[in-house]
Amino acid sequence: MLSAETTINAPPHVVREVFLDFERIPTWHNQRPFFESIQVTGPSRLNGSECQKGDKMAVKIPGMNFTPTVQENEPENFRWLGSLPYILTGPHDFFFRPDPSGDANKTLFRQEENFTGLLSFMFDNPNSTRGKGTIEGWQRFNEDIKKEAERVWADKQGAVA
Repeated sequence: MLSAETTINAPPHVVREVFLDFERIPTWHNQRPFFESIQVTGPSRLNGSECQKGDKMAVKIPGMNFTPTVQENEPENFRWLGSLPYILTGPHDFFFRPDPSGDANKTLFRQEENFTGLLSFMFDNPNSTRGKGTIEGWQRFNEDIKKEAERVWADKQGAVA
């Protein structure tokens, strides 16, 4: 299993809101992006916050396009399942959990994926070239969502003051 996590100085609902606004991801995750685009393609073509289990997606990462299916869209977890049957399959989780410190205005944001299939050994090992590259890409995304969520949270705090 591969994973990457970061602590974000914004509440989980704000981090989740930023993540699920798929249309805006390219505006803040644009320097060496890992997730070049994420879209809900059907059947409802809803935005990320409204998509449901079974909805199809189109995801573009460097050198690959794939069409995962939404498995879960809950307050603390968004999961899709991408698959090239028998060759490579992986549920990808995005967790939006309260920080273990107990600070309600902090989030432990974590991505993880457990690959299975014929080529899983190339991706599921954090020491392999593909595993390292995937983790590095996720870390770039995590850094970018941290910056954007903290910016959005600061703006919301300023609007309340």
